[in-house]
Amino acid sequence: MNKWVRLGTLSVIALGCFVVVNDHPQRVHADEQYYVDPDQNSASNIQQLQASNGMSSYAKSSITTVASVPPTVVYNGKFSHTDYQMDQQNPSHSYQDQQGTNTFNTYYYLPNGFHADYREYGNYQSSVKVNDNMYYVESLGDNVKQGVIAKYNLTDLTNLGVLGGNGDGRDLIWKAYTYTSPYTTEGQANIKAAANYQSLLTDAGYSDQDSQNAVTNANAQVVSDQQLAAEYQKQLTTATKVADQFASKVQATLAKQRQYDQRVAKKLTASNYVAYFNTVNQQGTKAANQIEVKQKRLKQQLHTAKGKQRVKLTARLKKLGQQGQQLGARLKAATAALKQFNAGVGQSYQTALQNVSDAQDLVNGDLDAVTTAKQNVTNNVQILEAQHAEYEKYAAIVAAAQVTPMLNIGHGQTLSYNPVTKNLYLVQDDDLGNLPAGGENTITELDPTTLQPIKQFNFPLIHGNNNYSINTLTFDSAGNAYFGRKESVVESGQKSYSTYQIYKGTLDETTGAANFAPVPQSINWGGYSNQNLAYDAFNNRMYIISDNIITSVPLDKLNAGTLQPSDVNYMSFDINREFEDLTFDDQGYGYLLTLWDPEVMKSENPMN
Repeated sequence: MNKWVRLGTLSVIALGCFVVVNDHPQRVHADEQYYVDPDQNSASNIQQLQASNGMSSYAKSSITTVASVPPTVVYNGKFSHTDYQMDQQNPSHSYQDQQGTNTFNTYYYLPNGFHADYREYGNYQSSVKVNDNMYYVESLGDNVKQGVIAKYNLTDLTNLGVLGGNGDGRDLIWKAYTYTSPYTTEGQANIKAAANYQSLLTDAGYSDQDSQNAVTNANAQVVSDQQLAAEYQKQLTTATKVADQFASKVQATLAKQRQYDQRVAKKLTASNYVAYFNTVNQQGTKAANQIEVKQKRLKQQLHTAKGKQRVKLTARLKKLGQQGQQLGARLKAATAALKQFNAGVGQSYQTALQNVSDAQDLVNGDLDAVTTAKQNVTNNVQILEAQHAEYEKYAAIVAAAQVTPMLNIGHGQTLSYNPVTKNLYLVQDDDLGNLPAGGENTITELDPTTLQPIKQFNFPLIHGNNNYSINTLTFDSAGNAYFGRKESVVESGQKSYSTYQIYKGTLDETTGAANFAPVPQSINWGGYSNQNLAYDAFNNRMYIISDNIITSVPLDKLNAGTLQPSDVNYMSFDINREFEDLTFDDQGYGYLLTLWDPEVMKSENPMN
């Protein structure tokens, strides 16, 4: 009756697992990973232990209920969803119970799947801490009843930066599986880029070298054209000196002839020579035109003038003629001086000046080319190396996990650890309620190192007309097994709540015989969903986990039937998170598995 593997084919495990070679677990490369399928080599691979009814006969009237009153908790089946982000540090959550006795803080986020199947969505159902290892059961949902068991070593997580520090690695497991997911476009692109890394790195190197060469060449052209500009500047300096000397002599000659106009330029140089004479010509031509107009008007007046008026007009006309002659001489001298300059030193000066301007334009263009070339340097190699380093960081986190292929994990998906046998136990229950007539509970014992199945216990739990289904399972320090069930509804005034019955028993490792009986007292329970049952060896208390409420009692009094209302501790919460399981370390700190999205939360102090 082998229920261990219900899928007809093997599932390949991506990015990191262990396989068993010569009875020794060895880490292997991703493309070599596999998980032994017991169905391939007949059911004898897993020892099948068949047993008869494992429930002792008892009278329900013999069980008393502890008269504690649980707090009211809100349950509407609608849970808050936290969306994690790849491009930022995701926040930590902190939840204190309403009694002010315990606080849980985010320890680390879990991924939305361990890459075992495209249908994974982070539906974790159980967790158990064994020494330095954490184990999780992930389910594909009630209808599928398939899932995986995953294992992480906490020392590995510390070395990989997930644990420790300021909690800034709390989201690295989620990011690692998201970044390397073979089921998303982004993940596939990252995997492909990592596989082609060396080739891409070579191409990126060529691209970066081409860009760098362009910068080098552009810089070289700047130097070359700057040298050319410097040569032209020397030529301009010489030409300017010669032209300045020429201009100075021309100014001195014109000054002696009283033909230099200092109102236009006090000193004549190469830089203002042409502008000076152009201005002189423009002003002189304008003045000559004005004299000509005046002369024409005076000549007209002279035809009709007589006596003194005629003498006066004649004198004015003569004076205008003299002014015109002087102005004509100035214009003639200016034209000659400008022509002489432009035909000689001025031409050399203007050529040198243009050469310097053109050379500077080349240098400016070269500098722009350098800027453009530098902007085109993409540093592809650095970018690719950074991306690959990120991939390797995430791939290492993924590779540190040990994950089974898809298994039949049933409905309750409960995983527990027996400190006596030092093995794990998976309850593969297919029914949340009672089993059908002829049905059996199946518990698979697993090697905690390899996650390989060792044996399966198959037995019914019949009491009267009921065949109880085990949906929760835990073990105490002596190896006794416990499971719990929601029982009858209690009415207390205007308040109603369920009772919770815990059953204690043993599993015979040789014969497979199960022997369970109810503990003498049931507990008033404020929960709705029977999520899990957990035992804390540090304080010897049993914990009942439900959404928004955790109930605990001392185990010795539970077994002895001496529980008092004050012994029952209720931790209620007013949050919309789904509580799936609770497990403990050897110092009594609790690790609460919550949804949605999945995360592990650690208690600030040892649990009470």
